[in-house]
Amino acid sequence: MLVWHHGSVLQPCKCPLCRRQITLLVPGEASLRERSDPDVAEVLGKIERYNHLFGGNTSGLIQACRFKCLSVLYIINCSLQLILP
Repeated sequence: MLVWHHGSVLQPCKCPLCRRQITLLVPGEASLRERSDPDVAEVLGKIERYNHLFGGNTSGLIQACRFKCLSVLYIINCSLQLILP
């Protein structure tokens, strides 16, 4: 969770070994049993938020904005390639 908060909160963090994006975090059974502990509950809440943002759901305001921004940037890039030799 610290890696995600240290980097961009709008992007999924990358695996330190293979550098692929992490799209789903799975809590262990021990942490699920200790849900009554406030520290564990806070971490589980952050995991749920991360999974909601990057777990493959296409709904959500952030993902819709990201798609629109990328679409606009793609159109601008294509236009510039046509104009500039």
